[in-house]
Amino acid sequence: MLLTATASLVFLHYQANGPTFESRPIPIEKLARWSLLCFGAYFLIPAVLTRFVLGIRLSEFGLSVRGIARHLPLYAALYLGVLPLVWFASRQPEFLNTYPFADSARDGLSELLIWELLYGLQFFSLEFFFRGFMVFGLEKRFGVSAVIVMTVPYCMIHFQKPMPEATGAIFAGLILGVVALRTRSIFGGVIIHWAVAITMDVLAIMQTGGFRGN
Repeated sequence: MLLTATASLVFLHYQANGPTFESRPIPIEKLARWSLLCFGAYFLIPAVLTRFVLGIRLSEFGLSVRGIARHLPLYAALYLGVLPLVWFASRQPEFLNTYPFADSARDGLSELLIWELLYGLQFFSLEFFFRGFMVFGLEKRFGVSAVIVMTVPYCMIHFQKPMPEATGAIFAGLILGVVALRTRSIFGGVIIHWAVAITMDVLAIMQTGGFRGN
């Protein structure tokens, strides 16, 4: 499982991250390709291994919505807890130069929604890979320490982001890993991650004067 995870990360780094994030502005077409490659590397490859090689149902690796409504207050508390940090970050020049990734997202609401849907697909794939495949897949061998094992590569994929975000990924990885173990689902992480990302994009657009042409 660790070898599969490593191979997926190498594939994604050289096929998606490099050519996509090396320059700005980033066209939506490149980001769509990146999102689909994330779906393949983070979801399809480990899902095929899990279901057809290991013979394990994907629901056992966190792909379950059972009991998700019961944990909504927990997800809301985590989102509200990180909101002040997001607001502070949105005031920094480095943040404004980074978000939103899609240059077209600044053109209007429909363009922003298209980008956020692509972003959401990436977050679903990412959460399955790190909080599902890695955490639940390594839980039997490492117990709760599987969360720590997962957090190392999770932090490393943020190295191209601003330093505060890469540092925050350590804490986010640990917290979301524990949440996944407690709820036996990755969807809390998907909800929190996507909500924070949308908030970051909206704040970045607001801080730079709103949509272009308005």
